[in-house]
Amino acid sequence: MVIIGTIIDQAINLSRTVLSSLFFTSGTNADLSLRAWRERLLRGVLRGAFLLWLLALTIGVKDMVGKYWGNGAGSAYPLSLLMVILFVYLLSTALLVFITFKRELTYELRAGLLLFALFFLGTLGIALSSFSGEGWIVYFAFIVFTAVFFDLRYSLFAFGCTFLALLVLGYLQVSGEFQALFHVDPARLSAWFTRGIIFLTLSGTALLSITYLLQTFEHSLNETRSKALELSRLYEAAEEMAERIGEPKSLLESLARHMAEALQATSVNILSIDAAQGTMSVLAEYWSEQASGLERTSDLGRVYSVKDYITIMRSVIAGKAITIHKDTEILTEAERRQFDTYGVQSMLFIPIMAHGQLFGDAEIWESRHRREFTEAEVRMVQAMASHAAAIIESTQLFIETNQRKNELAALLSVSKAVSSTLEVKDVLKVAATSLARILQADYCTLSEYDPRTNSIQTIALYPPDGEVDESSDKGVLYTLEDYPTVSQVFRTNQPVVVRADDPMADPKEVSLLLEAEKAVNLMIPLAAGGHLLGIAEVYTSDVKREFDPAEIELARALADQIAVAIENARLYAQVEEREAYYRALIENSAEGFAILEVDGTVRYLAPSEERITGYLPEEVVGKSAFQYIHPEDLPAVLQVFQEGVKDPGTVRSVTYRLLHKKDGWHHFEIIGRNLLHDPRIAGIVVIYRDITERKIAEKAMVDSEERYRTIFQTTSIPIWEDDYSELMNAIEGLKEQGVTDFRRYLDEHPDFLKRAAKMIKIMDANNAAVQMMEACDKAELMGALGDVLKENPNDAFAKDVLALAEGVTHLEHETFLHTLKGNRRDVLVSLTLPQWSGGYSRVLVSTLDITERKQAERALEESRSRLEGIINTALNAIITIDKDQRIVLFNPFAEKTFGCPANYALGKPIDVFIPDRFRSYHRENIARFGETNVSSRVHGRLDSLYGRRITGEEFPMEAFISQHGFGNEKFYTVILQDITERKQAEDTLKRRADELQTLVIVSSALRTAISVSEIIPLVVRHAVNIVGGDLGTVYLLEESTGNLISPGWYSVEQGEDIKVRGEAVLRHVSYKGITGHVAQTGQIYITEDLHNDPLAVILPLEAETLRSARSGISLPLLSREKVVGVLHIRLQKKHIFTETETRLLTAIAEMAGSAIQRAKLYEQTHQQADELAQAYDSTLTGWARALELRDELTEGHTRRVTELTLELAGLFNIPENDMTQIRRGAILHDIGKMGIPDSILHKPGPLTARELRIMQMHTEYAHEMLSFIPFLRSALDIPYCHHERWDGTGYPRGLKGEQIPLAARIFSVVDVWDALTSDRPYRSAWSKEKARDYILVNSGTQFDPRIVEKFIALLEDRL
Repeated sequence: MVIIGTIIDQAINLSRTVLSSLFFTSGTNADLSLRAWRERLLRGVLRGAFLLWLLALTIGVKDMVGKYWGNGAGSAYPLSLLMVILFVYLLSTALLVFITFKRELTYELRAGLLLFALFFLGTLGIALSSFSGEGWIVYFAFIVFTAVFFDLRYSLFAFGCTFLALLVLGYLQVSGEFQALFHVDPARLSAWFTRGIIFLTLSGTALLSITYLLQTFEHSLNETRSKALELSRLYEAAEEMAERIGEPKSLLESLARHMAEALQATSVNILSIDAAQGTMSVLAEYWSEQASGLERTSDLGRVYSVKDYITIMRSVIAGKAITIHKDTEILTEAERRQFDTYGVQSMLFIPIMAHGQLFGDAEIWESRHRREFTEAEVRMVQAMASHAAAIIESTQLFIETNQRKNELAALLSVSKAVSSTLEVKDVLKVAATSLARILQADYCTLSEYDPRTNSIQTIALYPPDGEVDESSDKGVLYTLEDYPTVSQVFRTNQPVVVRADDPMADPKEVSLLLEAEKAVNLMIPLAAGGHLLGIAEVYTSDVKREFDPAEIELARALADQIAVAIENARLYAQVEEREAYYRALIENSAEGFAILEVDGTVRYLAPSEERITGYLPEEVVGKSAFQYIHPEDLPAVLQVFQEGVKDPGTVRSVTYRLLHKKDGWHHFEIIGRNLLHDPRIAGIVVIYRDITERKIAEKAMVDSEERYRTIFQTTSIPIWEDDYSELMNAIEGLKEQGVTDFRRYLDEHPDFLKRAAKMIKIMDANNAAVQMMEACDKAELMGALGDVLKENPNDAFAKDVLALAEGVTHLEHETFLHTLKGNRRDVLVSLTLPQWSGGYSRVLVSTLDITERKQAERALEESRSRLEGIINTALNAIITIDKDQRIVLFNPFAEKTFGCPANYALGKPIDVFIPDRFRSYHRENIARFGETNVSSRVHGRLDSLYGRRITGEEFPMEAFISQHGFGNEKFYTVILQDITERKQAEDTLKRRADELQTLVIVSSALRTAISVSEIIPLVVRHAVNIVGGDLGTVYLLEESTGNLISPGWYSVEQGEDIKVRGEAVLRHVSYKGITGHVAQTGQIYITEDLHNDPLAVILPLEAETLRSARSGISLPLLSREKVVGVLHIRLQKKHIFTETETRLLTAIAEMAGSAIQRAKLYEQTHQQADELAQAYDSTLTGWARALELRDELTEGHTRRVTELTLELAGLFNIPENDMTQIRRGAILHDIGKMGIPDSILHKPGPLTARELRIMQMHTEYAHEMLSFIPFLRSALDIPYCHHERWDGTGYPRGLKGEQIPLAARIFSVVDVWDALTSDRPYRSAWSKEKARDYILVNSGTQFDPRIVEKFIALLEDRL
């Protein structure tokens, strides 16, 4: 039977493999049913059986015919039998062909015919050969295939038919009936009985096994069908959502529908949850046709409070699905009301989560009946909910991105608007208009802050003219002292919202709002460069308007843009007035600068000409600029010049050779710009420089070109090698599509420029390009042009694309780009498309860095118009004096600084504004400065100067001086700055530093104090010293009684340590007096007359101490916003406490409160630790006592060995903490014996070898018992190792020498001593002399010699 079971198990496993293969290789559209599988199996069996039958038929017929003809008439097989067999074979073959290939037959008929054929063949085989042939195998196949192809009832029928056939055939053969008919030998009854029983047993076992296998397989098919249906629904949902990926709302609605259809629920809702706001809102909903009327109520967009749905939210937040029903008992009122409102019976809530974050939940409603959702249904909805999480997350990101986009667009629009002009008046008007429109406000004002008067003045208004009288508020001066809210904005540099309906708002601000018929005012500081310029105020009449944080942040950003624009406009005006200075800067530049007429005549030449070319300016001015150019280079120069003259505004550059006056031919590079159209210049502006050295270097690089690609890699001009093939192919493609007007096409398809930038691939770049782009190496610049530059295509790029589309082969223009680090570079781009047929895969593009030149040009263009504005609007006094030191320039700020108008100062000597004691020094310093050879534009600085106003008032100032000459005249320009406020600020900073140092000292002292008694004198000493006081004390709050207790008053006398005066303990009860008032309110209390103060209560014990006290201050000692005590300081004189003193004392009081609370906690913790340690030790003593009670003969042993071990260990200078562990280990040294049987532990005689091994296990038991107790792990050395021996023969681990822990080595000596000198059941106690000799003898083998020496000395001392 074991063999049969093994065969059946192997058959089942093989069947499962075959069935799975048959099923899963039949295609994805196969019918997932047992019948379909049976049909496919039947087809396979029939075809296989047909082939085997043909093979067997051929062999069998040949064999039978051969035997018949070979034996002749004497054959054992009569001719009639042979013919019958052949007929049967042919009939079987025809039947097998019919049922195998006749597809029109039903499954039942084909299977039935096959089984009938098997039954027939089996019966024939049994009849002919009994069990010696193959008939029983065919019978077995008949039963097996019946079980496979049909249900159990048909299998039992087949089994019965087989059983009946065996009975009949067995009877006929045993009785001899077949002998005459078929000429077969009669069978024995015993053989039939034995073989029949085995065959029927085997067939029955196979029948049951196959039936069980098919039932299991059918169950597996059902599960697979269910999962396939689930996956199909998920796939359909995912496929439909993929089609609507750009429509979050439609996606969620589709997801809700799929959830409802998958679970056949009546409705589904999808909600988002905002944990920060405590709300959830409906994003999507779906009702099936079976949904009730109440259920169909739309809640789309409705917002619910999370706190009303605690039952649901508790599970959802935990990430778990939850099903609740109408009759669920534990529901909140809102949850129960939801069932009644919508007529729902059951609800399933699925959390929508992604990356561990909760985004919302899906609610599946069932209104038809009470429903329990299965695990498979919950699992499928959870899978769909993951899609909802991604959708909600993407939607939130989209909203945030869109909001950020709008904010950036608003900032860009304001930036463009305020940058469109540099006139201060226009900038202010545009700024007010832009700010009001972007924030959708009714009214907006911009006010300028004047720090001198601490006031603001309106300088711009919105709406524009025609809607509001623009002059109504202009020029109105508002003092900040009268408007605290505005002061708050300037003080905190943060926006503030004022509402007319806010009872806490400043009444003056509310009054202004009501007068203007406005409801809300948003105040935003205008700051630039780290200092405040003014304030922007935005008004709206909408009482419901709420400025959310995002709007306020946007307003702040807009205000910063406006402030920068205003500052830039002012700087523009300042720079205009310094034209002479900038002109001189250009004239003294290291490069040459000249202005040419249209015919090439030199109109102006900078003085640097002599240094660069050797010619004096007067030798060249008025003559042709081309007279000294090398004849070979002249044609090219003239061509470039003529081209530049024809094209106003363009920049041209060329290199040439020029005859130096002293050194022969030099190479020069010149860059010119046609400014003939600019009336201020009306000429050709050129900048040139000597590049002879560069040319020599270039020649040297050409000579080594075979070794290096120097021309490309080391040229100072950045060069790029780009692949334009894709872009040119795209342009050609557009032409083939019929696009002819590319300008119009680019206007209608702006995105083409972005794609065009990505079509251009950078293949190579030289070192100059890498340096210009501030890249680490060339690899950072490889890739698509649009990805490398990382900026939107500008107008210049659009012109390039347009030119390429129109067939232009050479492009050259000025533009700008940003480096990889974000720095701007002005460049001259030059591009030439190849003219050969090789395509556009290697196009060289140069980007000459003209940043410095552009900056110089911009400075030159702006200097003349800005200089006057700079001087007039500068926030520094600017004074220019002549060589006689008389004033020739006196700007408005100088008028303000010195208190006199310019017409008074002009012509007067500078001495009138210098104090008498500095005048001679000043004159000598100016004279020495004028005699130096320093360039006329180098500045000198005069430190530590004082000026004098017209009123005679002196003030500190800083002065910067420069000298410059015009013709024979020399002028000195002094820029003065009044640093009075800075000096005051420095004094304030020093005072604050002193305060901080005091706090650091106090904090450091408090950190070292660990008890309240140490902290109180420290706090009092420093607090009394700060105000120059006489007395101080601290009252601490006693939480159990509410009383305030002090150790007494402390006095600090000069040269003396702090000491206590009066009684040692003072107590205030029931929050009385100043002490009680401060403790109860937590507020500082200052008294100017202690003895007449109505709150003062002086205790009798402190009356004498406080007799001479007059004024004082009392501060609460706080710890985590809770009063823990009160600090008193008393003075014998009247004292006005300054803000600094109060601030310092408050800080000390706060530190003291925290320190006192920390000290109390430390003392409590220390006390609790001591109590816990005592409890542990008592427990250990109890364990040891329990062990001794078990073994009465060893009573007192633990106490004795513990005391002696500690005494011996004390001789080795062991730390106190280790001594504690030694004591605990000694107490528990035999704790492992609790695991030793009493029969061994109390045995009076010697132990057997087995008993000895068990007894030695007590060290292992001790280790197992104590190693799991954390505080006893350090004490394990003695219980675990005290039976180890010095020579390594001990147990349990066989440790040797100093491998044995010191505590165990000490204890082993003491333990043996006590054991030898104590009575035992198997012997009497040894004398001390005998025990002492035993220990000495075993020193070095059993015991540590060093410890034995100490122990013997200890014994001698005790004796």
